[in-house]
Amino acid sequence: MDFDLDVNAGPQGGGNTVTASASGLLASVTTPGARFVVGANTTCPATYSTTSAGSLTATVTKSDDDTAKIVVPAVALGSTYRVCMYVGTATGSVTQGKTTAIEAYVPEASTVSITPNAANPATTASPVSIVASSSGPWLQNQSTVSAIFTSATCPATYSATGATTATVTKNAANTTATISAPTTLTNGATYNVCYYNGTANTSVLLGKGQYSLVPAVSLSPQFGPSAGTNTLIIQSSTNFMSSGVTAPGVIFTRLACPNTYSNASDYVGASSPLPTKINNMRLSVKVPAGVVLGSSEASAQYKVCVYGGSTAGTSKLIAQPLNYTIAASVTVSSIAPASGPAQGGQEVVITGTNFPTAEGAQVSASLGGSELTNIKVNDLGTTLTGTTTSHAPGATTVSVTTLAGTKSALGTPYAYTYGITVSPNTAPVPASAGANPPIYIQGAGFSNLTPGAAPGVAATTTGAAVYLVDNTWYAGNQASRPVNAGAKAQCYDITVITDNELICTLDLYNGLGTANILGTAPTNTVPVGTYTIAIVNDVAAVGGPVADVGFSRISSGSTFTVASY
Repeated sequence: MDFDLDVNAGPQGGGNTVTASASGLLASVTTPGARFVVGANTTCPATYSTTSAGSLTATVTKSDDDTAKIVVPAVALGSTYRVCMYVGTATGSVTQGKTTAIEAYVPEASTVSITPNAANPATTASPVSIVASSSGPWLQNQSTVSAIFTSATCPATYSATGATTATVTKNAANTTATISAPTTLTNGATYNVCYYNGTANTSVLLGKGQYSLVPAVSLSPQFGPSAGTNTLIIQSSTNFMSSGVTAPGVIFTRLACPNTYSNASDYVGASSPLPTKINNMRLSVKVPAGVVLGSSEASAQYKVCVYGGSTAGTSKLIAQPLNYTIAASVTVSSIAPASGPAQGGQEVVITGTNFPTAEGAQVSASLGGSELTNIKVNDLGTTLTGTTTSHAPGATTVSVTTLAGTKSALGTPYAYTYGITVSPNTAPVPASAGANPPIYIQGAGFSNLTPGAAPGVAATTTGAAVYLVDNTWYAGNQASRPVNAGAKAQCYDITVITDNELICTLDLYNGLGTANILGTAPTNTVPVGTYTIAIVNDVAAVGGPVADVGFSRISSGSTFTVASY
């Protein structure tokens, strides 16, 4: 019985799969066998016999009674093969079918994948190693392999005329060939790289690929949302678009960038608007809507390929391929609570959609640029929990960053409040001036303070001050009442450690008097009670209009207890 092959040619070395079909080809056959026999018109052996140089064993998988999948064995260039099918793989199994002469299988030079297929020109100091690979052992049975770089079509047999030669090393599995890119190749050029089984003029072509010498470029941003429509900037420190490039072409692909522009289905071209050349070193491109995630993907990586134009098969690659990652676009709808202390440390919950849930997924959040820590996302990707870090008091914008980019929720601000924490937050009434306690204060906005100085002699009159106050400090109209109201003691020897930390010594032995705190000498010990620590950014502003009063300009609100023990 004669049968047909869906593909009648394939790479030297085999390893690829072809489909054999004929009506009833494998009826009543369970485990078929096959051989590739040298010679298009060679008669198939009547029975399945011992493997020989002219009769290669092939693995067969039955699909149904009419079709079978055959893995091509290590076929060699220069030969044509008759494919013969048998009812089994035991010696003596009878023939079940054969290809006709016109359906014979012919090995051909492999189309190889070159990595990298685009790079800066190689130099002695910066060599570039190129690795070529194919789907099967395309270098099978070749003791030596050579290569040439040429701007012309690869010749069928080896020729160094008009080409640059290179030495090749193949691996033991005969699947890859490694060469060091010649240093004499021309920058900006694209070459056909041709591999042969020697350097004689009869050495045959084993495989071919393409390699471009193009400059490195950068991409900003390097990630964005699925379905595109955002704009990317591609730029270089060199004039990579100066050689007659007026309308560059850009494609996005999950595969390697082809060395010339392609309209094939695996490549998504940028359009509406077309990529825009800003200058010779910079262009902008709108990500097309076809750059999308698969149905079960959380993220995916595309290659961004830049060409001198958009003519398929002609416009050449002019920049090294770029990596671009996409993810589902997030939304941010609310944050709770909506305010907290300036020194941070508060747990907040941001609500939205499409927060990544996979372990190790890239996700961060910030409030006015201050990053949240200890971030956790719920299983549904609808809430993000984190801990605030310090920030100057005031309203901030809530932002969440994932591989889809940064999403800011302008309608859900978070307010950092004037809050501090004090340690220790209690002390006994001191028996002497030397027993006053040092205190450690955490907050935000301390780096711009200029502390005033009044160690137990007179109240601070200028600069920043730290006071122990009671509730009357905050009562009434601060612009019309005595500004000392409620001030019971002050800290001296104020030392700012960082923007979030300072230390000082709280003078409980020499409490502030009942007169105006500006210039008043401390006179009495602070009585037992519960008070509040308040930081004033500039004492000179005390007593001015309400808007300028510094009572809580920096921070306030930490309880401090003076005890009798």
